[in-house]
Amino acid sequence: KTPRQINRWATTNTLVVITRAGKGINAFYDRGSLKFFFFEDSTVSKTIFACDSRSVVCHDFGHALLDIIRPDLWSIQASEVWAFHEAFGDIVSIIENLQHKELIQFALEETNGDLFKSNILSRLAAEMGIGVFNLSEKNEGFLPNCLRDSSIFYEYKIPEKLPTKGKDNEIINECHSFGRIFSSAFYEMVLSIYQANKKNGMSDLEALEKSRDICTSYLIEAVMSVPVTVRFFSAVVKMILQ
Repeated sequence: KTPRQINRWATTNTLVVITRAGKGINAFYDRGSLKFFFFEDSTVSKTIFACDSRSVVCHDFGHALLDIIRPDLWSIQASEVWAFHEAFGDIVSIIENLQHKELIQFALEETNGDLFKSNILSRLAAEMGIGVFNLSEKNEGFLPNCLRDSSIFYEYKIPEKLPTKGKDNEIINECHSFGRIFSSAFYEMVLSIYQANKKNGMSDLEALEKSRDICTSYLIEAVMSVPVTVRFFSAVVKMILQ
């Protein structure tokens, strides 16, 4: 979907993938590598490897892809730009989920056709999320069945007016938390176009695949040309609408 051919990463010709980077609940892209960590979930006596999660791998690849398209965003000191990087990673995970007909069919059956409900397409990093939930205090607000769920919609507020600490089920001025506003909005956009496609006579599968491709194209085109601004979410949305 990128307008131009991609021949190299943002700062390197070869991106190193480290699948056992060390102990910890973490995974990240650092422009030279993708690093995936592992941790023990004593509740089920199991080691959770971040690299085993398709959603986690796609999320961090999403950082690398956005860095290719817009390398200038990497060093911008703005809350919404950092949060958009996290949102873009989650969006890549959602788009990847939507590549698989089996997952789409399962989600439709799971929700009786209402994909606005939590489903296998919207839930990201199930195993890792369950492990984090098991290790957390029950009042910390973590989801019991995944790390993030794009079917949960959040209200936008100016990030600088939000606290920097809070429960996981609250939006705070922290990039992973605040990024959920945009990734959930993207998921809602996919479903809205999907519903419009169904009204025009498309099957569920065709309608969702068509919406996936439209929304992906719109997002990539917008990101390519959006100006850098403190209110980056609004700027991207305006470019998508344009």
